[in-house]
This record gives sequence, C-alpha cells and structure tokens, in this order.
Amino acid sequence: MPISDVVVDEIKNRIDEDCVVKRAFDLKPQDTVKIKEGPLRDLIGVFDRWMSKEGRIRVLLSLIGYQTSVQLHYSQVEKVWM
Repeated sequence: MPISDVVVDEIKNRIDEDCVVKRAFDLKPQDTVKIKEGPLRDLIGVFDRWMSKEGRIRVLLSLIGYQTSVQLHYSQVEKVWM
C-alpha cells in the first residue's frame, strides 16, 4: 500500500544522527504528567520545559507542602488527559 509523501517526510524529519526515529511528544508547559517509573513512580506533576535535545525534561512536583523540580527523561512520564 502506498504511503503519503507527507508521512514519509515526517518520519525523515524525526531521524537522528544514529538513524533512529524519535517519537514526537506534544508536551507543553503546564501539562499535567504522571511519572511512570523509578522512586517517584505514580506521582503527578506539571511539565515545565525541555532541558536537552537528548530528551531530558523538568517536572514540577508538590510534595507534602514543599514544591520542587526534578529532571527526568521524557520516556519516564506520560501526559495525563483531564
């Protein structure tokens, strides 16, 4: 089955220097996210910003009346649809 040129171009635009296709994420500042793994698993936070092109992000957390930020890899969070 033929594939649209638009789809092929989008895939080509996502290929990095190692010929790996990176997923596109639609995280925007103030999006609610849930941490999927690690010691902070299941905590809900707010996406703040991308920290690096390698996929590091900053998430703002509110823990027991204390607000802090953590840096994670984008693969460790999922967007929460409210």
